[in-house]
Amino acid sequence: MQSDPDWRGRRITFSIANVLTSADRVLIVDDWIETGSQAKAVAHAISQMGATLVGTSVIVDQAPESIRAAMNVVGLLRWDELPPGG
Repeated sequence: MQSDPDWRGRRITFSIANVLTSADRVLIVDDWIETGSQAKAVAHAISQMGATLVGTSVIVDQAPESIRAAMNVVGLLRWDELPPGG
């Protein structure tokens, strides 16, 4: 499975074991979300296995509102809250 291009234009290839079932509820956890391309690819794999995505938890949230809503993103802070040069 391959993601859409990220902010650098790179496509990431994922290899995810088919270990989830329809009884599983999954939370994606990441350090930073910007375009959401990688999280969307993982969410698609979760869905293909029949599991339920319950949300996406990140440290830094820079996602557009459409991604934030679709992926149920909850971040510790928004990227514009980071100190300059941080």
